[in-house]
Amino acid sequence: MIHPSIIESKFLRYKSVTPFIRTKTWKETDDIIKSTILQLVDFDINENPIIVYYQDNLYWWLITNNALYISDTIATKYQFKEIESIDIASLWNGKATKTEIPSIDIYWKDDKIDLLIEPLTWPVISQILKFCIRKRFS
Repeated sequence: MIHPSIIESKFLRYKSVTPFIRTKTWKETDDIIKSTILQLVDFDINENPIIVYYQDNLYWWLITNNALYISDTIATKYQFKEIESIDIASLWNGKATKTEIPSIDIYWKDDKIDLLIEPLTWPVISQILKFCIRKRFS
């Protein structure tokens, strides 16, 4: 399992340069939003919430030290050990510029999941997810 402070420090280093509105550390997240998320998520022992993107009650995601939870009305858990890779296809195929990338592609088993992201967060979120996926083999 990954130590939460490593992920949080990666995020905060980037956030100090680029301010975010909807993407926050768990510690910075409003208590009402935390409560909404906690009603839908059942953490494993020693699993800690770290980074939250909260669009609204219908769509949010949460990075923990063990998994990525995505809620699109129902919260689904994607353990890092089950995620095969991530990609930013919209950047590489020319559909979006670096400032307007709307999502990161998560490849899980035989599925592709679009992880919606806040503008300008793709460098740090993709870096954190890649780090977490690599750590599953450590």
